[in-house]
Formats: sequence, structure tokens, C-alpha cells
Amino acid sequence: MNKLVIPQSEIEPGMPIRTVSTQMLMWMSELDIIDAGPFPLPGGSERRNFDVDPRLKINPMIVGGVDVGPKSADKINYYEHVATIHHSGHGYTFVIFRMTMDALLASQKDPAKFPAWLMKHPVKQTELRIYMAVMKAPPRRDMTSIYEWLSPIEDAFPGTGAENWMYDALAYFLMMKGVVKQDFFRKA
Repeated sequence: MNKLVIPQSEIEPGMPIRTVSTQMLMWMSELDIIDAGPFPLPGGSERRNFDVDPRLKINPMIVGGVDVGPKSADKINYYEHVATIHHSGHGYTFVIFRMTMDALLASQKDPAKFPAWLMKHPVKQTELRIYMAVMKAPPRRDMTSIYEWLSPIEDAFPGTGAENWMYDALAYFLMMKGVVKQDFFRKA
């Protein structure tokens, strides 16, 4: 793999986002989308070992007169895939994924503080965090953690300052390719 060259782009005074530099555009020109679309992220699921959240809209699944709806053995997906991007110049593969509503419900369990009407409000969608990571190994079906195959960008490139611009470059690339819209990155 080639040595990672750090683009010389900094946040300009008074500007909320980093300016996309020529060097960043050159780095982005070597990016290719390998996969795009939502599906459960390997290692980002677990078996439900607690009661079904009463704030979830659950329709009973009746088959042959038997309720086969959500049970304690159901699988919960905490993260969903958004895109996989490969940088051909350096050989790195990036995985962009986001938190699911199930993950938000699992972290905001108190129905008194987080009632059903609030959890269904569109403002809650703005709390679904977006993550970008570097693939360190191919995913397997039996993985129990996303950390078995993904590494945060700042851990993958320690001491390089890559995290200062790489998130912006990957987000800009995804928007320019039409994989996501600008409101995908909105904050409340």
C-alpha cells in the first residue's frame, strides 16, 4: 500500500465545515463504491434477551391461529450498512453505517423520559448516529461484534491527522455519488 498523504485542508475561521481542497478531490478520485444500501451490519446484531419494547409498533404475526410475533429470541439489529467504499490508491476499504431505531430505543429505555410519541417523531431520526470505519478483515456471519472486522478511522491511521479530513471527504463523496442526501448528515 502507498503511504497516506494528508490533504492540506483546515476548517476556515467562521465556517462550520471543512473546505474541500484539490488534494481531497484527488484522494476522492480513487474511491469506488463497492456496495450501497441498507442491510444489517455483520456483528451489529444480538438476540433479544429482554421484553419487547412497548413503544414499538408491533403487529401480531398470526400463522395458523398461533402468534409468531416478536419473541425474546428475536434478533435485534443495532447498526445498518449504508455503503462500502474502496480506495484503490491505498487499498483501504471503508464501511459507512448508521445506528438503527432499535439501538436508540435500547439506549433510551425509560418510557417516562422517552414516550412512544417522542420516539416516533421525526426529530428522533436526527439522533441516529452515522459511523465511518476502516475494514480490517472481511466480515463473517458468526461475528458477534463490529470491532472484529472494523476499526475507527482514527485508530486505523494513528498520528496522521486523517480523522481531521477523511470523514468530510467520505461524506462529500457519498453525497456527490447520490448514495445519500445532505439531510442524511443532519443534526437536531
